Amino acid sequence: MEPDSAAYTLTAAQFARQVNQRGGNALIRRAQVARVLASFEEAKKHLAKDVIEELHKYLITGQWIQDHTNAGSHTAYKRFVGLGGYRKTRYYPHFFVIQAIYAQNGRHTGSAVERLYEELSGHWGKVIPSDKPFYLRLADTDLERWLIIGDY
Repeated sequence: MEPDSAAYTLTAAQFARQVNQRGGNALIRRAQVARVLASFEEAKKHLAKDVIEELHKYLITGQWIQDHTNAGSHTAYKRFVGLGGYRKTRYYPHFFVIQAIYAQNGRHTGSAVERLYEELSGHWGKVIPSDKPFYLRLADTDLERWLIIGDY
C-alpha cells in the first residue's frame, strides 16, 4: 500500500444517510456499501495514489448506493456502457462499483457484467477476465489516467 492511501479511508457510517433513506431496501444498500468498501480497501493495495484519489472522489458521493439487485439496472452500469439515455463514460469508478457489487467473491456475473468487462477490455485494448478483480496499474501514468477517466 502506498503511504498516502490511508488518507482515503471510507467507513459504512459515512453512508448511513444513503443506506437508511426512505423507500427501497436498506439491506441491499447496506450490502452494497460493505462490498464496495471491502473492495476499495483491497484496491488501495494495488492502485496508484492518483487512481485511489479518483476512486475515493467518486465513492464519497454515495451516488452508487442503490437498491438494484442486478447490474443492468444500476446507474453506474448504464453510465459506463451508455444505456438508458446516458452517454457512455468508460469511467473506471463506475466499473469498480459494479465489479465490487455484482462480480466479486464468486457471485454470478450475468450478461450485464460480462458486457461491462467486454466494454472495459475494448477500452483498454486487452482482455480483462471477469473471474477476478481488476485493479489497474500501469507504468505509464499518463496512459493510466486517460484510461481511468475514460469519456467521463
